[in-house]
Amino acid sequence: RQPADASGGAVQNVGLALENLRMEGATVPFATARLDATLDFDAPIDRHALQDAAPRLTGARIDALDVDWGEAALAASGEVAIGADGIPTGEIPVELRNWPGALEAVATLGMLPAPQAAAIGRAPGFLTGLSAAPDTLAAPLVLRGGQVFLGPLALGAAPRFRGDRIPGPR
Repeated sequence: RQPADASGGAVQNVGLALENLRMEGATVPFATARLDATLDFDAPIDRHALQDAAPRLTGARIDALDVDWGEAALAASGEVAIGADGIPTGEIPVELRNWPGALEAVATLGMLPAPQAAAIGRAPGFLTGLSAAPDTLAAPLVLRGGQVFLGPLALGAAPRFRGDRIPGPR
């Protein structure tokens, strides 16, 4: 939906809520996942949007991303800008409760390559130093130079959004 304080249709609010989500191979289902975000486009999202080319995503503000996964929970919010080359830049502070259990589950499911999971697992004191609880990881997810970092740890290539407009249906 278009925010009340925006005009023209190039800014859109997005909300997503998932409940009782199960992932094949996971021992614990996601109890809930919720996303509230505001997306910026270079052209309005309206009935004419796909006549020539779809509007290009230029930025996203994550107002709230909350995932409750059994004994683990993730909370994040922040802003990302997406350049004309499709490369995102920005910083999203992340807090992950029961990070050892979540890390093991994500690695087991193949969602995080084993080398990155091992590197994160070896640095618990460094990454959890910002939190009062030792099993809570609090670190920024940084998108810079086409790469993703969790605090100082490189996780790999950032997702790339098409830098040009995606042709719409004719």
